[in-house]
Amino acid sequence: MRLLALAVWLVVLMVTPVQNNVAFPITIAGPNSAIKFDLSVRSENRLSYRITLSGRPAIERSRAGIIIDGINLGEGVSLTAVERTKQDERYRTRGIHSTAVNRYNGAKVALLHQPSGTRYSMEIRAFDDGAAFRYVVPSADTATARIPDEASVFNFPPRSTVWYHDLDGHYEGVHEKREIEDVPDGDWAAPPVTTQLPEATGYASITEAGLKDYAGMVLQTDRRGGFAARLAHAAPASYPYRLRYPALDVRRLGDRPDFDDWANSVTEAIEGRRMSAPESVSHSGTDTDPDGEGLHRPGGVESTRDRNSLRGRLNESGS
Repeated sequence: MRLLALAVWLVVLMVTPVQNNVAFPITIAGPNSAIKFDLSVRSENRLSYRITLSGRPAIERSRAGIIIDGINLGEGVSLTAVERTKQDERYRTRGIHSTAVNRYNGAKVALLHQPSGTRYSMEIRAFDDGAAFRYVVPSADTATARIPDEASVFNFPPRSTVWYHDLDGHYEGVHEKREIEDVPDGDWAAPPVTTQLPEATGYASITEAGLKDYAGMVLQTDRRGGFAARLAHAAPASYPYRLRYPALDVRRLGDRPDFDDWANSVTEAIEGRRMSAPESVSHSGTDTDPDGEGLHRPGGVESTRDRNSLRGRLNESGS
């Protein structure tokens, strides 16, 4: 039993030296090599990625990027450095398994957005049964709030079968089954979105994790079999919100002529008071940003705390 306990709490974390002389593409393979995450650039240095399962596409070549203050940092990028990591961690948990396994190979990819000079990083992890990524943008030395938005897309392979439901049931809707070619443009989908890959070679599911002081993610379909990530402010009002609040407030939520005016009007409906201007204070560290690195997905910079807190309250209300 003593040896078993030691094994359960074993944590192995390795970081290799930073590589400065690197070039695209960058491949991160999971410990058993079944999952591979490929990061590259397309024309005009637009950031893109691809995920394979046992050599077959799980996510086809797709756009990657985060938008800050209306600027897509995934367009016009150059690679400056790569830091490789790996971890093998086991710890006790509740549920159908008594032991959780956190085992992955990862990379922290340092990027430069050439048009604006913004430096940021994309953190990627490949596990035995999945892959994850996020963007980390350092805080700016300015009193102006920095507003994030999404630019990532998930393209499923042709002939995939997908299950998803819209936002009307607020994560409790009835899933519909469709062939990826039959998915209409503009549909909304609440994560997780699940697909069976062609020829029944496996399944893939898109979801989010570790959100704190940041808007929730929803997905919207396009004509190319892709599901584009959107933040909560872009999503339509869902049924619980329409049920709970007057029609005038729902119309305000749907129109959104300006975010500040919209946020103030909805906050009045929820709290009966005006929303004060956001403070420009950087993170001191959160569960998803332990080093206080600044704005990232998932996560956020404290200068947007008031707005994101509002979004969180709307999510709790069903938006």
